[in-house]
Amino acid sequence: AEERGMQAGGSYDITGDEPKDIRDPKVRQEIRSEVKKKKPRVLVGSPPCTAFSQLQRLNQSSEGSESRIISWAEGVAFMAFCAELYGEQIREGRYFLHEHPTPATSWELKPMKALADRHGVILAKADQCMFGLMTKDEYGRAVPAKKPTTFMTNSVEIARELGRKCDGGHSHFPFTGARAAAAQHYPKGLCEAICKGIKKQRVMDEAGLHAVGVAEGPQAEVEAAPRFPG
Repeated sequence: AEERGMQAGGSYDITGDEPKDIRDPKVRQEIRSEVKKKKPRVLVGSPPCTAFSQLQRLNQSSEGSESRIISWAEGVAFMAFCAELYGEQIREGRYFLHEHPTPATSWELKPMKALADRHGVILAKADQCMFGLMTKDEYGRAVPAKKPTTFMTNSVEIARELGRKCDGGHSHFPFTGARAAAAQHYPKGLCEAICKGIKKQRVMDEAGLHAVGVAEGPQAEVEAAPRFPG
């Protein structure tokens, strides 16, 4: 973000030099206060998807363990908290970007479905291979990784930059074990696309324009219309 002339905000993550566990009510309140104080132009959320993965869905058919139940409850609470923050961004006339794997069951949760149904909220589906996501095959060679991902945002310009599905010009290698963990980090191309969308949205806003309609992929047809005060 800073390389593109934008000011990067703080981050809350259980990993890193200063880990912050969002399961802690005190940390959640700290985040609420910081969002109200700093009023970020774009709030980005990428919560853990472990509780909502396809593997967890298969495990639901077997007897549930206590740890799996706890993980599910924490995941649901996490999603509700994200939806709360995104709602604040919408009410204040700012933007949000939420990301989760397309197959994740989190999209079926009531807070996420309610948010997706709000006026101006867009779902952009992507395959991260188009942004340079790579993994290693059984021979240790770098190969594209598809990782279907859905982005939810109220920024048309961000959605237009991110709605890119695989063009079929390459093969993929599946994620398993440690490979899936490595894919938690965004590839550089995805970070650049997000920054590009943010900058385009800022230009539109400063010009008093808003976009009407969006489609997935680079051929999206978006009509610019003047934004009138009031």
